[in-house]
Parts: sequence; C-alpha cells; structure tokens
Amino acid sequence: MRVAAIVPVRSFAEGKSRLASVLSMAERSALVRRMLDRVLTALRSARCVDHIIVVTPERETGLPDDIEVLNDEGLGLNEAVELATDALASRFDASIIVAADVPYISPEEIDSLVNQARGYDMVVVPDRRGEGTNALWLRLPCLCRLNTAPIAPSCISASQRFGRYGRSKLRYRGSRTTSIRRKIFSTSPSWWS
Repeated sequence: MRVAAIVPVRSFAEGKSRLASVLSMAERSALVRRMLDRVLTALRSARCVDHIIVVTPERETGLPDDIEVLNDEGLGLNEAVELATDALASRFDASIIVAADVPYISPEEIDSLVNQARGYDMVVVPDRRGEGTNALWLRLPCLCRLNTAPIAPSCISASQRFGRYGRSKLRYRGSRTTSIRRKIFSTSPSWWS
C-alpha cells in the first residue's frame, strides 16, 4: 500500500494568530516554520510514508526537493486537504493528513498509526482536548467531503457526518496516539531552543 502524507500549512505570516498578543509576526512565522520542520522531519523518517506533500498558499517555502509543494489559494484547511487528496488519488492508496503544528510527533507513532489504520477508510486522531483533528487517515480516493473540525471530537461524529455512505462503505475508528495529540500550549516549549 502506497501512503502519502499531507501537511496543510497556512501562510507562515498568518499562522498562530492567537499568539499575536505575546509574539510578533516574525516570531509567529518562525514558530510555524519550526513546527513544520519538526513534523516534516518525523514524516521523512517514518518507514510507512512513501511521499510527502505540503499544501500551502506560501510561494517561497524553502522546503527540501523531496517534499512536493502544492500551492492552494488560502481558501481554508478543508479545501487544501481536498486539493491534495484529489492530486494524490491516482498515485497513492491512502493518505495521512498531519497538522503542521504537532511538534511532538514521532516517526514511530506515524508508522504505528499507518499500520493500525490500513484496514479502515478513515481514522481520526483528535487533539487532546477533542476540539480539533491533529491527524487523519484517509483511504484514496476519498469517499467523503472533508470537514476536519466537526469530525475531531469522536468517530461517532464522523459517522454522523458521513452517514450517507453507510457503515458498510465507510470503515472508521478513533486513535489515541499520544504525541500526535499534543500541540504546544506555551510560548517557549522545550524543543524551541
């Protein structure tokens, strides 16, 4: 099974806007870039990931040549992910969408998630608060329209959201992969220095 990783990322200058009261735009941009680099390092080291694509409105990414960059128009997360899944559907069997702001992610947990997810059409890894989605496994071509925020709290909400496909067509589960669920909650995390 060929697996592509999708990492959607906002423009570096626009990311982490909720931290504007404590970080300048340049500091927020550096933070976004640093977290993205950590996520990409983990994905590049994962044995189960065959290809990585970053979806961003950013024109100058400075990313390594082995990482494909797909420019979106900045229309939003769901649109960026759909753009990538459409572009990858003919080349790959599945995708793992990973948020760009989960710096504690590890290659081992990515491999574990991919290995556990292989028998499912969708696996949701919610953030630790259950309010967002930090990672999402999708078999390609995708059978559903994406709306990552509402599906995060549980697979029950995923089944309700995608119920029109029926339980027999959409096999799903939740995952409690720990470091993928952790985002930063301070302005000076240990990995920043």
